[in-house]
Amino acid sequence: MSRLFLTLTASAAWAMSTGCVVSDVCDPYSDAGCPGPCDSRMVAVGWPSFLLADHSVTSSCAAAQVSTVDVYMDDQPVTSLPCSAGGVNVTDVPNNGAHRFTVEALDSNTATIALRDEQTVDNSGCADLVLNTQPSEGTLVLNYSFTPDLCTSATSSYIWFTIHDDIANQAIAVDGGHTPQAWTCGNGTTTPVPISFPLASGPYTLQRTEEVLYPGPAQQAGNCSSTGFDVSGATQTQVNVPLTDAVSCF
Repeated sequence: MSRLFLTLTASAAWAMSTGCVVSDVCDPYSDAGCPGPCDSRMVAVGWPSFLLADHSVTSSCAAAQVSTVDVYMDDQPVTSLPCSAGGVNVTDVPNNGAHRFTVEALDSNTATIALRDEQTVDNSGCADLVLNTQPSEGTLVLNYSFTPDLCTSATSSYIWFTIHDDIANQAIAVDGGHTPQAWTCGNGTTTPVPISFPLASGPYTLQRTEEVLYPGPAQQAGNCSSTGFDVSGATQTQVNVPLTDAVSCF
């Protein structure tokens, strides 16, 4: 999927109310003498709180370590705002069926997607709508194993992998081009130790996993098959990956 710019208007004057806000557009279903159905409305998208991987909920951008929030409608960018804005009015939303809103909160330090929420709104005549989202993150547990069942080295053997974010359509890679020594195979021993880290909620694809001796690099074992998985807020998702000796995915 691609993310192309929409011809929508994002207003900074976000509606802070809850529930539906009646617009001044004529509602042909209740008003006599209306010229016809309205063809668009406003959706006020907010992010009043965040759900973190440790099950805590916070309304603080600083506590969630979020600097910027990106808003999309049907995978198309609407706007990017400071987290402190709290929300945005998206006007000219077509009344032509259901629309999916994606809210992605970016990490303050790395500017990568840290938390996310997706919600779908249906048609509601000409009534404007307030949509409160809760961007969240869960924990991925990458449980890799070998035949035989040991890492090649306790000190210079590392796990490299590539994960595809299926919503953002981008790769998250931990390998020679990024941070080659991020994950020591066995975490200092030759016995495999699962890797775990937080990921924004949503669907992903594990595209490859390898054991690599570094410096080198020299591939020792690998699994080049794709595995899909979903991450939900404040939950653990375990992906089991058997690695086969002498397999390289490069």
